[in-house]
Amino acid sequence: MALLPIKKRHFTLTSSDNGCFLGEVTRSPVGTAALTIHARTDTAITSEVAAPRLLSTLNTLRGEVSLAVPLHFMEIVSIALPAMPDGAVGKALPYHLAKAVNRPLADFIYDWQIVERHRDRLQVTVYLFPAAKFLSLRTEFSRKHLDIKYLEADVFAAFSFLAKENRLRPDTATLCALIWRNSISLAVYENCLLTLVRTVSASQPQNAPVHALNDQPPTVSDEPSPVAAAHLESGEEDSLLAGFDILSGAISPQPTASDANNAAPVDTTWADYLQHIGLEIMRTRDYYASVVKGGAIKRAVIGGAESFWPGLQRWGRTSLELELEPLTTLPETADCPPMLQAIAIGTGTRG
Repeated sequence: MALLPIKKRHFTLTSSDNGCFLGEVTRSPVGTAALTIHARTDTAITSEVAAPRLLSTLNTLRGEVSLAVPLHFMEIVSIALPAMPDGAVGKALPYHLAKAVNRPLADFIYDWQIVERHRDRLQVTVYLFPAAKFLSLRTEFSRKHLDIKYLEADVFAAFSFLAKENRLRPDTATLCALIWRNSISLAVYENCLLTLVRTVSASQPQNAPVHALNDQPPTVSDEPSPVAAAHLESGEEDSLLAGFDILSGAISPQPTASDANNAAPVDTTWADYLQHIGLEIMRTRDYYASVVKGGAIKRAVIGGAESFWPGLQRWGRTSLELELEPLTTLPETADCPPMLQAIAIGTGTRG
């Protein structure tokens, strides 16, 4: 008698600044994906105690795991390489990357993507994650027979989710902004590539969103808000190019998970915060048009803004002249926030 093949189980590990979630993605015969959360904990995955706590209540599961983390958990570097066949990039990259980072390359695991092709050069974006942390996670999860096979930034998983829902058109530029408690991950997708990726600091106000945000959208003033001004001044004055990792030949300092968790509260209003989000979307859009020479961005997909969505959406229409749409309409559950659900499904359907 022929034995039936054992169905491979695929799990997802997603993290925010203040929690991580272990889920399992299953697919129906028609291709739709469903997410089941098996465990969660209230610490970021980069914390030493996160994995033991997450796994402590689980029986042996067996399967492969995809890990997706906020972009600011990684370090990003843009490298210009001489023109060469794509197959040679992997061999040439370590030499050039070692000169661009300020620590031994062995301290990282990394992945890369060619984002621009010119006659005489290639522009490559590299995503780096601490090797010691990744190996520690693999060791912890292997004790439950869970093998971490994939690691990616949140924006890649988000665009994978959008692709699964047939919401992307390869020839049309789409901007995605994922709003975390202390940062925003931004990326532009065009021609089946994430052609621009950046992360910026942005701390949410400590108080809950006020109802007034739903009634009166903030407007762009001639002067940046206090939050935006602090961000702009930390880069290269008020230059449009300030803060864009793609300009740098070395890694731009990014906040770590511990920095995010210990960040001092910012004394700002929700109106200031919405303006900060809007300005960063505007900067990304304008840079993409004027410097990258990419297609016109007329739509932006936003994740993590459920609690202040009406005000942000109206901000986009009046001040950005962009139509904003939510990353997902998945319902809020006690197990996992909607944006984390979407990211988990996105990364979990790659295997």
